[in-house]
Amino acid sequence: MPDEKRVMEFLERVVADNAAAFAGVSTSLGIRLGLYEAMWGAGALTSRELADRTGLVERYVQEWLAAQVAGEYVLYDPEAGTYLLPDEHAAVLADASVPTYVAGGFRMLSALYGAEDALARAYRDGGGVNWRDYGPQLAEAVAAFFRPGYEAVLVQE
Repeated sequence: MPDEKRVMEFLERVVADNAAAFAGVSTSLGIRLGLYEAMWGAGALTSRELADRTGLVERYVQEWLAAQVAGEYVLYDPEAGTYLLPDEHAAVLADASVPTYVAGGFRMLSALYGAEDALARAYRDGGGVNWRDYGPQLAEAVAAFFRPGYEAVLVQE
């Protein structure tokens, strides 16, 4: 018989991991669609202003912003109805010129999940998984993930 307390502790961890995976899709979309870049240095914006800056549909931008606020990636001012990407968050999600930029990691997710069938086959038959099974997106995302650190350290040193 499992220890109920340990079951609940583990359940909380798995639910948190699941929530992080869901949030990763939202973050990946923000990177892919240029939402973080559009917010970077722009000051407080309404959802309409962000939609206009990105050429996206405001209704979807509103939903994306709500998810970003829930995850504390973006700040919301309810009195003004505006959203702000703090500079500290932009250094991680919007500014590819700094070594703290890790947005490429989120872009890897869809390539990894997209290769899940190939990975399952490899587990069954031992045949392995080729880079091409992940599609070009994985190589592009790996490059985007490591480029800022390489440029900050390797190029200078």
